[in-house]
Amino acid sequence: MNRLTLLGIITLVGSGVTLIFEAVSSMMTVGTIVMKHVSLESFFGTDTFYWIEDLPWGFLQHATDYLIQVPVFLGLAAIGVVLLIIGGLISR
Repeated sequence: MNRLTLLGIITLVGSGVTLIFEAVSSMMTVGTIVMKHVSLESFFGTDTFYWIEDLPWGFLQHATDYLIQVPVFLGLAAIGVVLLIIGGLISR
């Protein structure tokens, strides 16, 4: 097992832990259970990401805007899968 594979596994575990914390925090509310996902935009605030409007191309602005609105656990899971794939290709 190389370093990228290990890093991919750690990232996937981090994704699962993040999802479990979000589930537990949603069950701690009174009344109905509402799953609220944490994204980079909700964590840092919208004021932090005004620089996205200054990017030169429209598709780059849309891609960056999408990436900061993805829930953290999905982003970590995607990064973990990519690292596992790269680690598997390198080890051969």
